[in-house]
Amino acid sequence: MSFDVDQDILQDFLIEAGEILELLSEQLVDLEQSPDDPDLLNAIFRGFHTVKGGAGFLQLTPLVSCCHVAENVFDILRKRQRTVTSELMDSVLSALDSVNEMFEEVRAGQMPSEADPALIRQLEFFATPESADEQAPVEEALVEEAPAEETTVFVEESKPAHKPEPPASAVQDSEGDITDAEFESLLDALQGQDGVAPSTSVTQPAAPSSSSANGNDDITEEEFEALLDQLHGSGSAPTEPAAKAPVTASSSSSGDLITDDEFEALLDQLHGGGSPTAPVEDKPAALTAKAPVAPAAPKPAQKAVAPVAKAPPAPAEEKKVAVKKEAAPAAETTVRVDTSRLDDIMNMVGELVLVRNRLVRLGGQSSDPEISKAVGNLDVVTADLQTSVMKTRMQPIKKVFGRFPRVVRDLSRTLRKEINLRLIGEDTDLDKNLVEALADPLIHLVRNAVDHGIEMPEVREERGKPRVGEVVLSAEQEGNHILLTISDDGAGMNPSTLRRKAVEKNILDQDAADRLTDGEAFNLIFAAGLSTKEQISDVSGRGVGMDVVKTKISQLNGIINVWSEEGKGSKIIIKVPLTLAIMPTLMVILGDQTFALPLVNVNEIFQLDISRANIVDGQEVLVIRNKTLPLFYLKEWLVPGADVSRNLKNAHVVVVSVGTQKVGFVVDQLVGQEEVVIKPLGDMLHGTPGMAGATITGDGRIALILDIPGMLKHYARSAH
Repeated sequence: MSFDVDQDILQDFLIEAGEILELLSEQLVDLEQSPDDPDLLNAIFRGFHTVKGGAGFLQLTPLVSCCHVAENVFDILRKRQRTVTSELMDSVLSALDSVNEMFEEVRAGQMPSEADPALIRQLEFFATPESADEQAPVEEALVEEAPAEETTVFVEESKPAHKPEPPASAVQDSEGDITDAEFESLLDALQGQDGVAPSTSVTQPAAPSSSSANGNDDITEEEFEALLDQLHGSGSAPTEPAAKAPVTASSSSSGDLITDDEFEALLDQLHGGGSPTAPVEDKPAALTAKAPVAPAAPKPAQKAVAPVAKAPPAPAEEKKVAVKKEAAPAAETTVRVDTSRLDDIMNMVGELVLVRNRLVRLGGQSSDPEISKAVGNLDVVTADLQTSVMKTRMQPIKKVFGRFPRVVRDLSRTLRKEINLRLIGEDTDLDKNLVEALADPLIHLVRNAVDHGIEMPEVREERGKPRVGEVVLSAEQEGNHILLTISDDGAGMNPSTLRRKAVEKNILDQDAADRLTDGEAFNLIFAAGLSTKEQISDVSGRGVGMDVVKTKISQLNGIINVWSEEGKGSKIIIKVPLTLAIMPTLMVILGDQTFALPLVNVNEIFQLDISRANIVDGQEVLVIRNKTLPLFYLKEWLVPGADVSRNLKNAHVVVVSVGTQKVGFVVDQLVGQEEVVIKPLGDMLHGTPGMAGATITGDGRIALILDIPGMLKHYARSAH
């Protein structure tokens, strides 16, 4: 069922609530590690409360109900009436999942579905104190003894003796939110508590509030500002005349702020957390100034003073309030822009980069110093503009990292392991499209580290390790690239086991497997169908996850490397470009055609005597620094019918990396490094093996951008 609301308000809610829900997932996992952190409890409480308030404004009742009962759980936790347990966290995390599902329904324009009643009952159970039966008599005793201790201020009106008035807590529980008049009286009494001598009991008649005197429930603007001044200790006197309801000495005089409970009660009133308020006439006449619970003992340095009615404000104070009201509001520093507009701007900057490249090439051929100077200035300005526009599309990697504490927490409970996740470099920025594209590969890698890498706690103890394993997820910028590292201190990998599995799965024959170095054997984990897991589970074991990871990273023009040591752990390093829109490349020429090799794959360049190449298993190889380098002639693959010479004594060889493997490409000529804008291939060329796209070079010609992993997979007879 769809719903009709103001779209601007809905979008504001979706943005704010979306950010809060992302943060809540991380905060809830942190809470399990630090269950007594009051700041964390308050932050989670406020998160659910804020989402509830926004949903209530849009009348999203199911979302309000689920957030409200979750909020009650954390209210109990904040009051230390219940402790954080794994079962409680399971229920709260399930509630967050339910809220996220409702949120996605709202994003799709649908009224959210009701939460699972069983989940709501679980949360309601956890929203009650652990020893409610034992605490009830204590609370009643406190209510009865509070007047005798003479530490609580009451505001009462005359009432029939045969009908005793229930305490404020009971009124609020039975009726929902208190009315404005009761709220004002409550605040008056609260502010008086800090200034009353412990041995003095004060009873004062309840004067009609200005709101009721005026015939409505709203307080005036001046009264509200004065109330805020009192609550926050600004030192300014309230602006109401003395004839209005008497106000006790403000707590600001002693330097105290309102408590968290009072602040949250105020938020509930403002956001409509409870049932609608009833008219003042329907409420009982008498009202106690808060559930009469014994307040905290006065501070040693605090002097006992009797409550004093506020005098009319002095002219200087009135002037101060007026100046405060007339102050100009702070200007907004952010503007919300649709991502499609940023994409359009990025495309135009890309076109500008192509024109810049063309002008730089022409300027270098010109003998006019003024033209060269102007082209140089254009080059600098274009580079700065390109950098600035790229930054507008940047997002912190934390947007991806934030989901992993929950993933590791749930997996460790499922597998009965004890694992600590450490995140490093969460503020590292990269392109928005890359942030979204990296989510799935990283989830595969983290799940593998938890399932394959970290041992059971008993096994770790037997091996002299701590019971709690550690998974580290880090990010850092290196030039125009981002390095992502996923490491663990688990069992590591045995290269002999990987070789044996590769032979069993017919991925390699025995001779080829025996010739693999340990590093090359580790790279076998990316082969489709290979898994070291003996039993298939819902977590892993089918041998497809790592193949998906390698394919996705290759599509992002990235590379992936593996390091492992048996008994000590494993490390997987991913290197991806900062952005997908503009790519640094190495331009080469084959025949009369220009091609671009992504610079992220280029390792080094040699001029070699390739006539000394040897043949191993039908593959030409060169020995460089005592290591064999497979040699391929790009001209044979990309320029059909071209004459390829294999006896060059001074050939250009570009060494590229594919995973942990290095291969050499023989090219006719090197042009140099150039930043290019990737353009998609036309329909007739779309899907051509080894082609990632096209671009326009600095000399105005069209160059094809090579997809090196895809090209090797399609053309090479032996790319292992």
